[in-house]
Amino acid sequence: MFRHEGWSLSSHGLSGQDYTLFGGGVPLRVANAGIIGAMSVSGLDHIEDHELVIEALCWHLGIAHVDSVLSYPRAVRMREREQVHVEH
Repeated sequence: MFRHEGWSLSSHGLSGQDYTLFGGGVPLRVANAGIIGAMSVSGLDHIEDHELVIEALCWHLGIAHVDSVLSYPRAVRMREREQVHVEH
């Protein structure tokens, strides 16, 4: 998402030697309070890490999990795999 928006580490004053961009972590924001913490997961593909965080937060909040923006490439890959299986 960071890169999709045209941002970079350096555009935010951060060094690529000290920081990296990977999914798997999200800020925890509370209305009228701001960011109160963060939740992160590591060990899967970075997109799947991010999706697991989103799914867990949805479960905790009791709301339906909907695919986030980062899940789009995964959904596309899954459809492509299904098409390959159908074609062969």
